[in-house]
Amino acid sequence: MKNIVSDPQKVARILRAAMNIFGESGYADSSTNRIAQEAEVSKGLIFHYFGSKSELYIDTYHDTYTRIYAAMDRRIWTDAEDLVKMVTQATRYKISLQLAYPAEFRFFLQAYRDLPHLPEPLREKMQQELKQVNVLGEEIISETIEKMPLRAGVERKNVIFLVSAVVASETAKVADLLAAGGKYQRIEDFQPIIDSIRAQLDIIEHGFAPKDVES
Repeated sequence: MKNIVSDPQKVARILRAAMNIFGESGYADSSTNRIAQEAEVSKGLIFHYFGSKSELYIDTYHDTYTRIYAAMDRRIWTDAEDLVKMVTQATRYKISLQLAYPAEFRFFLQAYRDLPHLPEPLREKMQQELKQVNVLGEEIISETIEKMPLRAGVERKNVIFLVSAVVASETAKVADLLAAGGKYQRIEDFQPIIDSIRAQLDIIEHGFAPKDVES
């Protein structure tokens, strides 16, 4: 946001309206006229506070991410005794957050979908923002993997990559199911995805070939 004197209540209404509309329609199809109307401010005030639609998008991302990050309990990840427990426990927790903050997570999901289609330099800025989020997720996973013994020849960075890929793939399914609505209203509705994550992590940790099979 531009460094100017502003009305905090109006700024909050603008950011909330922008989050809702960008999340529903995507960047290209979201107009500042519609955002101004929902926020009950003038279109000119949006540009006075934020400068441009692109800057409003970035500030909306920061505001939304800050709100979700403040609500997170990092102990869900760091206090787990092993990898499978940590990831399945964290997945259940993340689903509970998605159910509690549907508009925020709808905006995040749409931000990933928007990324290839954003104008420059907005796309470059968002790539950096999303990269930082991915790095944070890998750091949390690596904290648990660092505690685990690995067999000779296995590099921790490769284990972190595989686990992160499983988590990213399965949590993307959760986001799509939530966006679609329907019967997915409780954590229990997502148990098949949690079971799938547990099964995939078990393969990563123990392999898929019988122990008595010689290579």
